[in-house]
Amino acid sequence: MDVPTVSWGRRSRRLEMLLGLVVLLIAPYGGAGARVLQAEGAAAGGDTGGPPPPRPSTANCSELFYEEQQTNNVSGKPTWRQRYFLCDQYWDREDPYAPIFFYAGNEGNVANGVNNTGLMWERAQAFGALLVFAEHRYYGNSWPFGKEESLTLEGLQFLSMEQAIEDYVTFLNWLKISLNATSAPVVAFGGSYGGVLVAIMRATRPSSVQAAVSSSAPMRGWLLQDGGYDPGSYWEVVTRDASPAAGADPACVPNSQRLFPLIISLIESGKEASWRQVEQGLRICPGAINSSGDATMCEGHDG
Repeated sequence: MDVPTVSWGRRSRRLEMLLGLVVLLIAPYGGAGARVLQAEGAAAGGDTGGPPPPRPSTANCSELFYEEQQTNNVSGKPTWRQRYFLCDQYWDREDPYAPIFFYAGNEGNVANGVNNTGLMWERAQAFGALLVFAEHRYYGNSWPFGKEESLTLEGLQFLSMEQAIEDYVTFLNWLKISLNATSAPVVAFGGSYGGVLVAIMRATRPSSVQAAVSSSAPMRGWLLQDGGYDPGSYWEVVTRDASPAAGADPACVPNSQRLFPLIISLIESGKEASWRQVEQGLRICPGAINSSGDATMCEGHDG
C-alpha cells in the first residue's frame, strides 16, 4: 500500500504519523504502511531507533482525580471524584497538535490498564503523545457515592455504558482546557468492553475523539445487528479451548457439559445443603449462593 507523504509543517507531520499508526493497525504484518511508521518512529527517537520505552507502570505516571464529574451527567447534580493517571514523559508540550492517547477504563481498576496497555507506551515517544488513563465509574477508586453507597440498588442506577461515555467526554473536554491543549487530537484506546466504549465515542462524539483503536470489541453484540450476532458463538470458542483440538483431554468437554446441568439443578432445588455442596465443589466463597435465581450464573455454559 503506497502512502503519499506531504510536508505541511509541524501539524502535518503529526497527522502523517497518525496515518502511519492507522496503517500499521490495519496491516500488522508489514508492507509499506508499516515501514512508513517505523521510519517516523526512528526519526522521532521511538522504539526503532532510540532508547526503549518505559515499562508500562503506574510508577511512571501521576495519579490524579477529576473533582467535578457529574453523577448523572446533568449540570447541578452532585459531583464525584474520577481517578485518572497522567503519563507525560514523552509529551511534546511545545507542539499544540501533539496527540493525547486516551485509555477508556472498563470494568476494573484502571491501574491494570496502565500496567498492561503496551501499544500506547510503545508509540508515545514517536508521536510526542500524552498518555491518559481514565477510570470507569463504580470501579477502582471512582465511586459516585462512595463505595458502600454506590453498591446499593439505588446507587447502581447510574452505572451504565451511556453514563461512562459521557464521563469520558466531559473529562476529556476539561482536561484539554486545563492543560492548554485544546488543539490536541485525541486517539482513544480500549479493549473488550473498553473497545466498545471507544468505538461508540468515536462514532457519536467525533469532536471529542478524533480516532479510536478498538481491540477485541464485541460490537455486533452491543449494536444488536439483525442476524449479525450469535449469542452462542462465545461459548463455541470456549468449548474448543477445552477440546483435543486445543490440546485438552478428550473427556474435558463431555464432562463439563454434564456438570453444568447438575450444578443448575442443585441451585434451583432451593435447598441450602445443595447450595453449600456447589460452593464447596467449586471452591467459591461460603454463602455466595443464596437463592434459586443464582442458577442464572451458569446460563450458556451447559450447551
